[in-house]
Amino acid sequence: MIGAIYSAVYYFNHIYYFFDTHSHSECTLNNPLDSSGKSILVGFTDLHDLLSYLYAFYTSLQIDLDSQFEILPLCISSIDTDKDVTNQIKNYFNDQKLRKTKQTKKSTQYIKVPKFVYMKNYMQNRRKNIKFKVKELNAKRYARKDTNYRMTEADRKKFRRENSDTRQIERQRELAAKREARKNEDFNKSELAAKREVRKDTNYRRTEADRKKSQRENSDVRQIERQRDLAAKREVRKDTNYRKAEADRKKSQRENSDARQIERQRELAAKREVRKNTNYRKTEADRKKSQRENSDVRQIERQRELATKRELRKEKNYRRAEADIKKSQRDNFDKRQIERQREIAAKREARKNDVFKRNETEKKKIARQDEDYRKHESEQDYHRKKEYRSHPENLENERLKKQSSRQNKLDIDRCYDKIVKSTKRKNIDFTDHEKNLKKKRVQGITLDACIRNFKTKINDGPTYICTSCEQTWFCDSVVNSKTVKMTTPANMSHCFTNFKSVQDIEWICHTCLNAIKNKEFLDFQ
Repeated sequence: MIGAIYSAVYYFNHIYYFFDTHSHSECTLNNPLDSSGKSILVGFTDLHDLLSYLYAFYTSLQIDLDSQFEILPLCISSIDTDKDVTNQIKNYFNDQKLRKTKQTKKSTQYIKVPKFVYMKNYMQNRRKNIKFKVKELNAKRYARKDTNYRMTEADRKKFRRENSDTRQIERQRELAAKREARKNEDFNKSELAAKREVRKDTNYRRTEADRKKSQRENSDVRQIERQRDLAAKREVRKDTNYRKAEADRKKSQRENSDARQIERQRELAAKREVRKNTNYRKTEADRKKSQRENSDVRQIERQRELATKRELRKEKNYRRAEADIKKSQRDNFDKRQIERQREIAAKREARKNDVFKRNETEKKKIARQDEDYRKHESEQDYHRKKEYRSHPENLENERLKKQSSRQNKLDIDRCYDKIVKSTKRKNIDFTDHEKNLKKKRVQGITLDACIRNFKTKINDGPTYICTSCEQTWFCDSVVNSKTVKMTTPANMSHCFTNFKSVQDIEWICHTCLNAIKNKEFLDFQ
Protein backbone atom coordinates (compact mmCIF):
# COMPACT_ATOMS: atom_id res chain seq x y z
CA MET A 1 0.00 0.00 0.00
CA ILE A 2 1.39 3.42 -1.03
CA GLY A 3 -0.74 6.54 -0.61
CA ALA A 4 -4.32 5.35 -1.06
CA ILE A 5 -3.42 2.75 -3.67
CA TYR A 6 -3.74 -0.90 -2.74
CA SER A 7 -2.19 -3.57 -4.94
CA ALA A 8 -1.56 -7.28 -4.46
CA VAL A 9 1.62 -9.22 -5.21
CA TYR A 10 1.93 -12.94 -4.70
CA TYR A 11 4.34 -15.65 -5.78
CA PHE A 12 3.04 -18.93 -7.15
CA ASN A 13 4.68 -21.64 -9.26
CA HIS A 14 7.88 -19.62 -9.92
CA ILE A 15 5.88 -16.62 -11.21
CA TYR A 16 5.36 -13.22 -9.55
CA TYR A 17 1.72 -12.08 -9.97
CA PHE A 18 0.58 -8.45 -9.66
CA PHE A 19 -3.11 -7.59 -9.26
CA ASP A 20 -4.59 -4.09 -9.21
CA THR A 21 -8.25 -2.97 -9.35
CA HIS A 22 -7.60 0.55 -10.67
CA SER A 23 -8.11 1.69 -14.25
CA HIS A 24 -5.42 0.41 -16.64
CA SER A 25 -5.09 1.12 -20.31
CA GLU A 26 -3.81 -1.26 -23.01
CA CYS A 27 -0.21 -0.41 -22.11
CA THR A 28 -0.95 -1.82 -18.58
CA LEU A 29 -0.29 1.63 -17.02
CA ASN A 30 -2.72 4.24 -15.72
CA ASN A 31 -3.90 6.67 -18.41
CA PRO A 32 -6.31 9.38 -17.12
CA LEU A 33 -7.32 10.22 -20.69
CA ASP A 34 -8.60 6.68 -21.22
CA SER A 35 -12.05 6.19 -19.60
CA SER A 36 -12.35 2.53 -20.61
CA GLY A 37 -9.71 1.21 -18.20
CA LYS A 38 -9.80 -2.17 -16.58
CA SER A 39 -8.28 -3.94 -13.60
CA ILE A 40 -5.21 -6.02 -14.34
CA LEU A 41 -3.50 -9.26 -13.38
CA VAL A 42 0.10 -9.54 -14.70
CA GLY A 43 2.72 -12.30 -14.24
CA PHE A 44 6.52 -11.86 -14.20
CA THR A 45 9.20 -14.54 -14.21
CA ASP A 46 11.88 -12.15 -12.99
CA LEU A 47 11.74 -10.00 -9.86
CA HIS A 48 13.61 -7.14 -11.56
CA ASP A 49 10.93 -6.88 -14.25
CA LEU A 50 8.27 -6.66 -11.53
CA LEU A 51 10.12 -3.84 -9.77
CA SER A 52 10.59 -1.83 -12.99
CA TYR A 53 6.87 -2.21 -13.76
CA LEU A 54 5.93 -0.98 -10.27
CA TYR A 55 8.11 2.12 -10.78
CA ALA A 56 6.42 2.87 -14.10
CA PHE A 57 2.91 2.19 -12.76
CA TYR A 58 3.19 4.42 -9.66
CA THR A 59 4.76 7.19 -11.75
CA SER A 60 1.79 7.10 -14.14
CA LEU A 61 -0.48 7.53 -11.08
CA GLN A 62 1.44 10.73 -10.16
CA ILE A 63 2.56 9.20 -6.83
CA ASP A 64 5.76 10.36 -5.18
CA LEU A 65 8.07 7.33 -4.99
CA ASP A 66 9.83 8.72 -1.90
CA SER A 67 6.55 8.67 0.12
CA GLN A 68 5.92 6.06 2.81
CA PHE A 69 4.58 2.67 1.89
CA GLU A 70 3.29 -0.32 3.84
CA ILE A 71 3.50 -4.02 3.09
CA LEU A 72 0.65 -6.12 4.41
CA PRO A 73 0.17 -9.90 4.27
CA LEU A 74 -2.29 -11.25 1.72
CA CYS A 75 -4.63 -14.18 2.08
CA ILE A 76 -6.81 -15.47 -0.78
CA SER A 77 -10.09 -17.14 0.12
CA SER A 78 -13.58 -17.51 -1.38
CA ILE A 79 -16.09 -15.76 0.97
CA ASP A 80 -18.91 -13.29 0.62
CA THR A 81 -17.38 -9.87 0.74
CA ASP A 82 -20.13 -7.59 -0.56
CA LYS A 83 -20.34 -5.52 2.62
CA ASP A 84 -16.57 -5.29 2.93
CA VAL A 85 -16.22 -4.19 -0.69
CA THR A 86 -18.76 -1.39 -0.26
CA ASN A 87 -16.94 -0.15 2.84
CA GLN A 88 -13.63 -0.27 1.08
CA ILE A 89 -15.05 1.72 -1.85
CA LYS A 90 -16.36 4.40 0.52
CA ASN A 91 -13.03 4.62 2.29
CA TYR A 92 -11.24 4.86 -1.07
CA PHE A 93 -13.31 7.84 -2.22
CA ASN A 94 -12.89 9.55 1.13
CA ASP A 95 -9.15 9.12 0.90
CA GLN A 96 -9.18 10.51 -2.64
CA LYS A 97 -11.02 13.67 -1.46
CA LEU A 98 -8.52 14.21 1.38
CA ARG A 99 -5.63 13.66 -1.02
CA LYS A 100 -6.97 16.25 -3.47
CA THR A 101 -7.41 18.88 -0.73
CA LYS A 102 -3.92 18.33 0.76
CA GLN A 103 -1.90 18.03 -2.47
CA THR A 104 -1.68 20.55 -5.27
CA LYS A 105 -3.24 19.47 -8.50
CA LYS A 106 -0.63 18.45 -11.01
CA SER A 107 -1.01 18.44 -14.79
CA THR A 108 -2.07 15.00 -15.91
CA GLN A 109 0.16 13.86 -18.75
CA TYR A 110 0.94 10.35 -19.88
CA ILE A 111 4.67 9.57 -19.55
CA LYS A 112 6.07 6.25 -20.66
CA VAL A 113 9.41 5.68 -18.95
CA PRO A 114 11.79 2.83 -19.97
CA LYS A 115 12.06 0.18 -17.33
CA PHE A 116 15.90 0.08 -17.26
CA VAL A 117 15.98 3.76 -16.16
CA TYR A 118 13.83 3.09 -13.09
CA MET A 119 15.65 -0.09 -12.32
CA LYS A 120 19.02 1.64 -12.55
CA ASN A 121 17.97 4.49 -10.25
CA TYR A 122 16.39 2.06 -7.83
CA MET A 123 19.48 -0.17 -7.59
CA GLN A 124 21.85 2.80 -7.32
CA ASN A 125 19.89 4.17 -4.39
CA ARG A 126 19.77 0.77 -2.74
CA ARG A 127 23.51 0.17 -3.20
CA LYS A 128 24.36 3.29 -1.25
CA ASN A 129 23.57 1.17 1.75
CA ILE A 130 26.62 -0.97 2.60
CA LYS A 131 24.50 -3.76 4.13
CA PHE A 132 22.47 -4.08 0.96
CA LYS A 133 25.64 -4.15 -1.15
CA VAL A 134 27.13 -6.95 0.94
CA LYS A 135 23.86 -8.87 0.84
CA GLU A 136 23.72 -8.50 -2.95
CA LEU A 137 27.30 -9.79 -3.37
CA ASN A 138 26.58 -12.78 -1.16
CA ALA A 139 23.45 -13.55 -3.15
CA LYS A 140 25.42 -13.40 -6.42
CA ARG A 141 28.13 -15.68 -5.05
CA TYR A 142 25.51 -18.15 -3.88
CA ALA A 143 23.71 -18.06 -7.24
CA ARG A 144 26.97 -18.57 -9.18
CA LYS A 145 27.47 -21.92 -7.55
CA ASP A 146 24.89 -23.22 -9.99
CA THR A 147 26.55 -24.12 -13.34
CA ASN A 148 23.42 -23.27 -15.35
CA TYR A 149 23.33 -19.79 -13.85
CA ARG A 150 26.98 -19.27 -14.67
CA MET A 151 26.47 -20.41 -18.26
CA THR A 152 23.47 -18.13 -18.80
CA GLU A 153 25.39 -15.21 -17.26
CA ALA A 154 28.40 -15.87 -19.54
CA ASP A 155 26.14 -16.06 -22.62
CA ARG A 156 24.46 -12.80 -21.68
CA LYS A 157 27.83 -11.07 -21.27
CA LYS A 158 29.09 -12.43 -24.62
CA PHE A 159 26.00 -11.12 -26.33
CA ARG A 160 26.54 -7.69 -24.79
CA ARG A 161 30.24 -7.62 -25.71
CA GLU A 162 29.47 -8.06 -29.38
CA ASN A 163 28.60 -4.36 -29.30
CA SER A 164 31.78 -2.23 -29.42
CA ASP A 165 30.25 0.59 -27.35
CA THR A 166 29.28 -1.83 -24.61
CA ARG A 167 32.79 -3.32 -24.61
CA GLN A 168 34.31 0.16 -24.34
CA ILE A 169 32.04 1.14 -21.45
CA GLU A 170 32.75 -2.14 -19.66
CA ARG A 171 36.52 -1.72 -20.14
CA GLN A 172 36.43 1.83 -18.79
CA ARG A 173 34.40 0.68 -15.81
CA GLU A 174 36.91 -2.09 -15.07
CA LEU A 175 39.86 0.31 -15.40
CA ALA A 176 38.22 2.84 -13.09
CA ALA A 177 37.52 0.11 -10.55
CA LYS A 178 41.12 -1.14 -10.75
CA ARG A 179 42.53 2.38 -10.36
CA GLU A 180 40.36 2.93 -7.33
CA ALA A 181 41.37 -0.41 -5.85
CA ARG A 182 45.10 0.10 -6.56
CA LYS A 183 45.16 3.13 -4.30
CA ASN A 184 45.26 0.56 -1.53
CA GLU A 185 48.79 -0.79 -1.03
CA ASP A 186 47.52 -4.15 0.24
CA PHE A 187 45.58 -4.67 -2.99
CA ASN A 188 48.66 -3.82 -5.07
CA LYS A 189 50.79 -6.31 -3.13
CA SER A 190 48.21 -9.06 -3.44
CA GLU A 191 47.79 -8.35 -7.20
CA LEU A 192 51.55 -8.54 -7.82
CA ALA A 193 51.85 -11.71 -5.77
CA ALA A 194 49.02 -13.29 -7.75
CA LYS A 195 50.65 -12.34 -11.07
CA ARG A 196 54.01 -13.75 -9.99
CA GLU A 197 52.34 -16.95 -8.88
CA VAL A 198 50.52 -17.34 -12.19
CA ARG A 199 53.63 -16.56 -14.27
CA LYS A 200 55.50 -19.49 -12.75
CA ASP A 201 53.59 -21.62 -15.21
CA THR A 202 55.51 -21.81 -18.54
CA ASN A 203 52.33 -22.32 -20.57
CA TYR A 204 50.84 -19.13 -19.14
CA ARG A 205 53.99 -17.20 -19.96
CA ARG A 206 53.96 -18.49 -23.55
CA THR A 207 50.32 -17.63 -24.09
CA GLU A 208 50.91 -14.17 -22.59
CA ALA A 209 53.91 -13.56 -24.91
CA ASP A 210 51.96 -14.78 -27.96
CA ARG A 211 49.04 -12.54 -27.08
CA LYS A 212 51.33 -9.51 -26.76
CA LYS A 213 53.04 -10.30 -30.09
CA SER A 214 49.70 -10.57 -31.88
CA GLN A 215 48.60 -7.26 -30.35
CA ARG A 216 51.85 -5.49 -31.30
CA GLU A 217 51.39 -6.42 -34.97
CA ASN A 218 48.79 -3.66 -35.00
CA SER A 219 50.50 -0.25 -35.35
CA ASP A 220 47.77 1.53 -33.33
CA VAL A 221 48.23 -0.87 -30.40
CA ARG A 222 52.02 -0.40 -30.57
CA GLN A 223 51.58 3.37 -30.56
CA ILE A 224 49.23 3.26 -27.57
CA GLU A 225 51.59 0.92 -25.69
CA ARG A 226 54.58 3.17 -26.45
CA GLN A 227 52.72 6.26 -25.25
CA ARG A 228 51.71 4.42 -22.08
CA ASP A 229 55.32 3.39 -21.43
CA LEU A 230 56.54 6.95 -22.06
CA ALA A 231 53.92 8.40 -19.71
CA ALA A 232 54.88 5.88 -17.01
CA LYS A 233 58.59 6.69 -17.47
CA ARG A 234 57.95 10.42 -17.26
CA GLU A 235 56.03 9.92 -14.05
CA VAL A 236 58.79 7.78 -12.55
CA ARG A 237 61.60 10.09 -13.72
CA LYS A 238 60.28 12.90 -11.55
CA ASP A 239 62.19 11.16 -8.76
CA THR A 240 65.85 12.28 -8.72
CA ASN A 241 67.08 8.99 -7.26
CA TYR A 242 65.46 7.04 -10.08
CA ARG A 243 67.06 9.33 -12.69
CA LYS A 244 70.51 8.88 -11.15
CA ALA A 245 70.13 5.10 -11.00
CA GLU A 246 68.91 5.01 -14.64
CA ALA A 247 71.86 7.16 -15.82
CA ASP A 248 74.38 4.94 -13.98
CA ARG A 249 72.82 1.81 -15.44
CA LYS A 250 73.00 3.23 -19.00
CA LYS A 251 76.63 4.29 -18.53
CA SER A 252 77.60 0.83 -17.34
CA GLN A 253 75.78 -0.73 -20.32
CA ARG A 254 77.38 1.62 -22.88
CA GLU A 255 80.87 0.73 -21.73
CA ASN A 256 80.27 -2.54 -23.52
CA SER A 257 80.68 -2.05 -27.29
CA ASP A 258 78.31 -4.92 -28.11
CA ALA A 259 75.57 -3.40 -25.98
CA ARG A 260 76.12 -0.02 -27.66
CA GLN A 261 75.90 -1.62 -31.10
CA ILE A 262 72.68 -3.46 -30.21
CA GLU A 263 71.15 -0.30 -28.78
CA ARG A 264 72.08 1.70 -31.90
CA GLN A 265 70.61 -0.95 -34.19
CA ARG A 266 67.41 -1.01 -32.15
CA GLU A 267 67.10 2.78 -32.39
CA LEU A 268 67.76 2.71 -36.14
CA ALA A 269 65.15 -0.03 -36.66
CA ALA A 270 62.61 1.95 -34.64
CA LYS A 271 63.32 5.12 -36.63
CA ARG A 272 63.00 3.27 -39.95
CA GLU A 273 59.66 1.85 -38.87
CA VAL A 274 58.38 5.27 -37.80
CA ARG A 275 59.71 7.06 -40.91
CA LYS A 276 57.45 4.98 -43.14
CA ASN A 277 54.77 7.47 -42.18
CA THR A 278 54.88 10.54 -44.46
CA ASN A 279 53.50 12.88 -41.79
CA TYR A 280 56.25 11.85 -39.37
CA ARG A 281 58.91 12.46 -42.05
CA LYS A 282 57.53 15.94 -42.76
CA THR A 283 57.42 16.91 -39.09
CA GLU A 284 60.94 15.55 -38.57
CA ALA A 285 62.28 17.53 -41.55
CA ASP A 286 60.57 20.73 -40.34
CA ARG A 287 61.95 20.21 -36.84
CA LYS A 288 65.50 19.72 -38.18
CA LYS A 289 65.23 22.81 -40.41
CA SER A 290 64.10 24.95 -37.48
CA GLN A 291 66.93 23.58 -35.35
CA ARG A 292 69.59 24.13 -38.06
CA GLU A 293 68.68 27.80 -38.34
CA ASN A 294 70.56 28.17 -35.07
CA SER A 295 74.31 28.24 -35.74
CA ASP A 296 75.13 26.72 -32.34
CA VAL A 297 72.90 23.72 -33.01
CA ARG A 298 74.49 23.25 -36.46
CA GLN A 299 77.96 23.37 -34.91
CA ILE A 300 77.06 20.82 -32.23
CA GLU A 301 75.50 18.50 -34.83
CA ARG A 302 78.59 18.77 -37.07
CA GLN A 303 80.91 18.00 -34.16
CA ARG A 304 78.81 14.98 -33.20
CA GLU A 305 78.94 13.65 -36.76
CA LEU A 306 82.70 14.19 -36.94
CA ALA A 307 83.21 12.40 -33.62
CA THR A 308 81.17 9.40 -34.78
CA LYS A 309 83.09 9.28 -38.08
CA ARG A 310 86.45 9.42 -36.29
CA GLU A 311 85.33 6.57 -34.06
CA LEU A 312 84.26 4.47 -37.03
CA ARG A 313 87.37 5.26 -39.11
CA LYS A 314 89.59 3.57 -36.56
CA GLU A 315 88.61 0.30 -38.26
CA LYS A 316 90.50 -0.53 -41.46
CA ASN A 317 87.54 -2.27 -43.07
CA TYR A 318 85.36 0.79 -42.62
CA ARG A 319 88.04 3.05 -44.11
CA ARG A 320 88.45 0.78 -47.15
CA ALA A 321 84.71 0.60 -47.72
CA GLU A 322 84.41 4.38 -47.40
CA ALA A 323 87.26 4.93 -49.89
CA ASP A 324 85.68 2.52 -52.39
CA ILE A 325 82.33 4.27 -52.08
CA LYS A 326 83.92 7.68 -52.70
CA LYS A 327 85.86 6.39 -55.73
CA SER A 328 82.73 4.93 -57.27
CA GLN A 329 80.87 8.18 -56.63
CA ARG A 330 83.64 10.37 -58.10
CA ASP A 331 83.51 8.51 -61.40
CA ASN A 332 80.30 10.44 -62.03
CA PHE A 333 81.02 14.05 -63.06
CA ASP A 334 77.76 15.41 -61.59
CA LYS A 335 78.49 13.89 -58.19
CA ARG A 336 82.02 15.28 -58.28
CA GLN A 337 80.64 18.70 -59.05
CA ILE A 338 78.08 18.51 -56.23
CA GLU A 339 80.74 17.32 -53.78
CA ARG A 340 83.08 20.14 -54.79
CA GLN A 341 80.37 22.75 -54.40
CA ARG A 342 79.48 21.35 -50.97
CA GLU A 343 83.12 21.53 -49.87
CA ILE A 344 83.47 25.07 -51.21
CA ALA A 345 80.32 26.18 -49.38
CA ALA A 346 81.55 24.57 -46.16
CA LYS A 347 84.95 26.28 -46.51
CA ARG A 348 83.33 29.66 -47.17
CA GLU A 349 81.22 29.26 -44.06
CA ALA A 350 84.24 28.23 -41.99
CA ARG A 351 86.42 31.05 -43.35
CA LYS A 352 84.11 33.62 -41.83
CA ASN A 353 85.95 32.80 -38.64
CA ASP A 354 89.26 34.72 -38.42
CA VAL A 355 90.96 32.01 -36.38
CA PHE A 356 90.17 29.38 -39.01
CA LYS A 357 91.56 31.61 -41.80
CA ARG A 358 94.79 32.22 -39.92
CA ASN A 359 95.29 28.55 -39.22
CA GLU A 360 94.57 27.70 -42.86
CA THR A 361 97.07 30.24 -44.22
CA GLU A 362 99.76 29.09 -41.78
CA LYS A 363 99.23 25.47 -42.78
CA LYS A 364 99.47 26.36 -46.49
CA LYS A 365 102.64 28.41 -45.94
CA ILE A 366 104.27 25.53 -44.13
CA ALA A 367 103.12 23.03 -46.77
CA ARG A 368 104.25 25.21 -49.72
CA GLN A 369 107.82 25.28 -48.47
CA ASP A 370 108.07 21.80 -49.96
CA GLU A 371 108.77 21.95 -53.70
CA ASP A 372 106.97 18.65 -54.37
CA TYR A 373 103.84 19.99 -52.71
CA ARG A 374 103.98 23.13 -54.85
CA LYS A 375 104.36 21.06 -58.02
CA HIS A 376 101.52 18.77 -56.99
CA GLU A 377 99.31 21.79 -56.18
CA SER A 378 100.07 23.50 -59.53
CA GLU A 379 99.39 20.28 -61.45
CA GLN A 380 96.17 19.76 -59.58
CA ASP A 381 95.03 23.31 -60.35
CA TYR A 382 96.03 22.90 -64.00
CA HIS A 383 94.08 19.65 -64.41
CA ARG A 384 91.11 21.05 -62.55
CA LYS A 385 90.99 24.16 -64.72
CA LYS A 386 91.50 22.10 -67.86
CA GLU A 387 88.66 19.78 -66.89
CA TYR A 388 86.44 22.74 -66.05
CA ARG A 389 87.25 24.62 -69.25
CA SER A 390 86.66 21.58 -71.43
CA HIS A 391 82.96 22.41 -71.25
CA PRO A 392 82.11 25.43 -73.45
CA GLU A 393 79.44 26.61 -71.04
CA ASN A 394 81.96 26.86 -68.20
CA LEU A 395 84.42 28.66 -70.46
CA GLU A 396 81.82 31.21 -71.47
CA ASN A 397 80.74 31.69 -67.85
CA GLU A 398 84.36 32.27 -66.85
CA ARG A 399 84.84 34.86 -69.63
CA LEU A 400 81.68 36.72 -68.68
CA LYS A 401 82.64 36.65 -65.03
CA LYS A 402 86.07 38.12 -65.77
CA GLN A 403 84.56 40.76 -68.03
CA SER A 404 82.03 41.82 -65.39
CA SER A 405 84.67 41.87 -62.67
CA ARG A 406 86.95 44.02 -64.86
CA GLN A 407 84.16 46.47 -65.58
CA ASN A 408 83.25 46.65 -61.91
CA LYS A 409 86.85 47.10 -60.81
CA LEU A 410 87.93 49.39 -63.65
CA ASP A 411 87.46 52.65 -61.77
CA ILE A 412 88.96 51.17 -58.63
CA ASP A 413 92.00 49.93 -60.52
CA ARG A 414 92.47 53.29 -62.23
CA CYS A 415 92.30 55.19 -58.96
CA TYR A 416 94.66 52.71 -57.40
CA ASP A 417 97.13 53.03 -60.33
CA LYS A 418 96.97 56.82 -60.15
CA ILE A 419 97.67 56.85 -56.45
CA VAL A 420 100.52 54.37 -56.81
CA LYS A 421 102.08 56.21 -59.73
CA SER A 422 101.72 59.63 -58.10
CA THR A 423 103.55 58.38 -55.02
CA LYS A 424 106.25 56.77 -57.15
CA ARG A 425 106.72 59.82 -59.38
CA LYS A 426 107.81 61.86 -56.41
CA ASN A 427 111.06 60.00 -56.77
CA ILE A 428 113.26 61.46 -59.59
CA ASP A 429 114.81 58.11 -60.42
CA PHE A 430 111.39 56.62 -61.11
CA THR A 431 110.36 59.51 -63.40
CA ASP A 432 113.61 59.25 -65.34
CA HIS A 433 113.14 55.53 -65.68
CA GLU A 434 109.54 56.04 -66.85
CA LYS A 435 110.67 58.59 -69.49
CA ASN A 436 113.35 56.25 -70.77
CA LEU A 437 110.82 53.42 -71.07
CA LYS A 438 108.45 55.68 -73.03
CA LYS A 439 111.24 56.73 -75.43
CA LYS A 440 112.22 53.14 -75.96
CA ARG A 441 108.62 52.13 -76.56
CA VAL A 442 108.05 54.96 -79.07
CA GLN A 443 111.41 55.28 -80.79
CA GLY A 444 112.93 51.81 -80.23
CA ILE A 445 115.43 50.18 -77.96
CA THR A 446 118.41 49.98 -80.38
CA LEU A 447 119.68 52.43 -82.99
CA ASP A 448 118.54 50.20 -85.86
CA ALA A 449 115.06 50.06 -84.40
CA CYS A 450 114.98 53.84 -84.08
CA ILE A 451 116.03 54.30 -87.75
CA ARG A 452 113.50 51.70 -88.89
CA ASN A 453 110.68 53.39 -86.92
CA PHE A 454 111.65 56.81 -88.29
CA LYS A 455 111.60 55.56 -91.91
CA THR A 456 108.19 53.93 -91.48
CA LYS A 457 106.81 57.15 -90.00
CA ILE A 458 108.04 59.38 -92.82
CA ASN A 459 106.98 57.03 -95.59
CA ASP A 460 103.82 59.11 -95.88
CA GLY A 461 105.06 62.67 -96.49
CA PRO A 462 103.74 65.68 -94.58
CA THR A 463 100.24 65.54 -96.04
CA TYR A 464 98.19 66.03 -92.84
CA ILE A 465 96.97 69.68 -92.66
CA CYS A 466 96.19 71.21 -89.27
CA THR A 467 92.73 72.80 -89.04
CA SER A 468 94.05 75.60 -86.85
CA CYS A 469 97.44 76.66 -88.29
CA GLU A 470 96.92 75.08 -91.77
CA GLN A 471 100.48 73.72 -91.84
CA THR A 472 101.43 70.24 -93.15
CA TRP A 473 102.49 67.55 -90.68
CA PHE A 474 103.41 63.90 -90.44
CA CYS A 475 101.03 61.25 -89.12
CA ASP A 476 102.50 61.17 -85.55
CA SER A 477 102.29 64.96 -85.20
CA VAL A 478 98.50 65.29 -85.57
CA VAL A 479 95.36 64.11 -83.69
CA ASN A 480 91.77 63.66 -84.79
CA SER A 481 89.94 66.80 -83.69
CA LYS A 482 86.78 64.86 -82.74
CA THR A 483 88.58 63.39 -79.74
CA VAL A 484 89.51 66.82 -78.30
CA LYS A 485 86.58 69.08 -79.25
CA MET A 486 84.56 67.94 -76.22
CA THR A 487 87.29 68.95 -73.75
CA THR A 488 88.27 72.35 -75.24
CA PRO A 489 87.15 75.56 -73.53
CA ALA A 490 84.26 77.48 -75.08
CA ASN A 491 86.30 80.60 -75.90
CA MET A 492 88.78 78.51 -77.95
CA SER A 493 86.25 76.79 -80.22
CA HIS A 494 87.01 79.25 -83.09
CA CYS A 495 90.38 77.48 -83.56
CA PHE A 496 88.57 74.57 -85.26
CA THR A 497 87.81 75.61 -88.85
CA ASN A 498 86.33 72.28 -90.02
CA PHE A 499 89.08 71.97 -92.64
CA LYS A 500 89.49 68.32 -93.69
CA SER A 501 92.49 66.68 -95.37
CA VAL A 502 93.66 63.04 -95.38
CA GLN A 503 90.85 60.44 -95.20
CA ASP A 504 88.39 63.36 -95.14
CA ILE A 505 89.11 63.93 -91.42
CA GLU A 506 89.71 67.16 -89.56
CA TRP A 507 93.23 67.02 -87.99
CA ILE A 508 94.95 69.24 -85.43
CA CYS A 509 98.65 69.31 -84.59
CA HIS A 510 100.08 68.82 -81.11
CA THR A 511 101.48 72.39 -81.02
CA CYS A 512 98.08 73.98 -81.55
CA LEU A 513 96.44 71.49 -79.22
CA ASN A 514 98.78 72.35 -76.34
CA ALA A 515 98.21 76.06 -76.99
CA ILE A 516 94.42 75.57 -76.90
CA LYS A 517 94.67 73.61 -73.64
CA ASN A 518 96.77 76.41 -72.08
CA LYS A 519 94.41 79.06 -73.61
CA GLU A 520 97.25 80.67 -75.56
CA PHE A 521 97.33 82.18 -79.09
CA LEU A 522 100.23 81.50 -81.42
CA ASP A 523 101.40 84.02 -84.00
CA PHE A 524 100.71 81.79 -86.96
CA GLN A 525 97.17 80.84 -85.85
